[in-house]
Amino acid sequence: MGKHFISVLGTGLYQSTTYYYKEKSVITPFIQEALAEMLFDDIQEGDRISVFVTEKAKEQNWDNRKYTARERENAERLGHEIPDVKTGLRDILQKKYGNILDDIELCMIPIGADENELWKIFQVIFSRIQEDEELYIDITHALRNIPIQMLAVISYARVLKNITVNGIYYGAFEVKDNVQNRTPIFNLQTFLDILDWSQAASSFIKYGNSDQIYELCSAQKRIYREKMSELFKLTKELNNFTHNMETSRGYYDPQKEKNTNKKEMSVLGAYKEYKKYYNLMKEEDEQKEDQEERQGSIIKPMEGLLSRIDESIADFNVDTNLEMGMATVRWAIDKKNIQQGFTAFEETIKTFLCEYYGLDERSEEDRDHICKNICRELNLNYKNKCKDKNISEMEAREVICKEWIIRKEEEGRMELSCDKKTRIHEMFLTIPQELFELIPQIGDRRNSMNHFGFSNLYMFTSKGLEKDLKQEFEKFVQIKLSMEEKKTHKKEGE
Repeated sequence: MGKHFISVLGTGLYQSTTYYYKEKSVITPFIQEALAEMLFDDIQEGDRISVFVTEKAKEQNWDNRKYTARERENAERLGHEIPDVKTGLRDILQKKYGNILDDIELCMIPIGADENELWKIFQVIFSRIQEDEELYIDITHALRNIPIQMLAVISYARVLKNITVNGIYYGAFEVKDNVQNRTPIFNLQTFLDILDWSQAASSFIKYGNSDQIYELCSAQKRIYREKMSELFKLTKELNNFTHNMETSRGYYDPQKEKNTNKKEMSVLGAYKEYKKYYNLMKEEDEQKEDQEERQGSIIKPMEGLLSRIDESIADFNVDTNLEMGMATVRWAIDKKNIQQGFTAFEETIKTFLCEYYGLDERSEEDRDHICKNICRELNLNYKNKCKDKNISEMEAREVICKEWIIRKEEEGRMELSCDKKTRIHEMFLTIPQELFELIPQIGDRRNSMNHFGFSNLYMFTSKGLEKDLKQEFEKFVQIKLSMEEKKTHKKEGE
């Protein structure tokens, strides 16, 4: 689609002035005429002009009319000569842009005296906007509620009609050069950018999605190029960080990522790359005396948002997979990413058990066939063994451990060294009941979501899963702390 120039005409008696924007200038009493000449060097298919008017604005400035006696007196007092008839904006635009000028009857708006009239203004303006248009908007005149409503219409139309806004103009008559009678035109597009950046930052901080930040920064990079190289790299790594989070890229091997030069392979790897560029940009900006040259200030809204964004992911400033896993679950709870949270939760429990009992957190055998399997084995048999055999809890653990090792050796799926058997034995005897009962519960909920609800039919509700994630994680945090304290006391006693 083509360009669509939108303006609202006021009721004042506008004086002729030289409106100028960049290298272009037009002498006219109407900002609408000036902007039309600046925007439409040549008219293309799809170009349009819509001027919205109230009844009074139509009478005063759209249609041709005779000057009032009071207007003539004021003109004489100021030494101005005026013709018999005041030429309205309609005649001016009709001569040059008649083929693309919108029907004025479709652009009539009320003054906005009550809520119904305010909605009417919104509906009329929105109805004249077509799909995929490039909008150029003038907010110089009309009642002061109009600019606010125009921003609301723009936001709505960007979603529903896929429009783009390439300019929001204001003819600053109040700061004109009275000597040369020149009036600047300001482009207030940056304030629409502020709304976009605020929404993007809110989306990240509330929901953990950085796509809009990255897209906005990519668009700005085409304008500022080298001036914001680190800022662009920073937002790119932030985007990698959240995408890795969304796709559960939890495992971090610093050596592997270093050797493959793919720092974005994991959540923690991407975070460390983000943090590198964040610190680099801060250091470079602190050395620049000119505030305007600082990368954090080039995109004005980013200046206040960067530190807030960094604070919101500070929990990931860690070095181990266990710490990263804990941070990820907290993140998922905070952002209500429940499926992602349960996935990270179950894997983090296994990471913790591997670390606690001296197993290899990278090994599928140690994580799943030992840690997870032992928890499920104890959960299935512990209470029954105690009850059926009338033995102590520790004796029940010994029996379950012995039976499990024999079964695994008979199956021939694992080769258990003496050292590993010792660690397995310790796990069977010391893993808290609260923990070995917890991991199957987490796994069942994870499987229910990963199998699209076809696993454990109707057992879990969406709200129940959200509540379970928060409660069970809080329980795990306490179990983990208790186990770590016991281990510390044991070492101190040795």
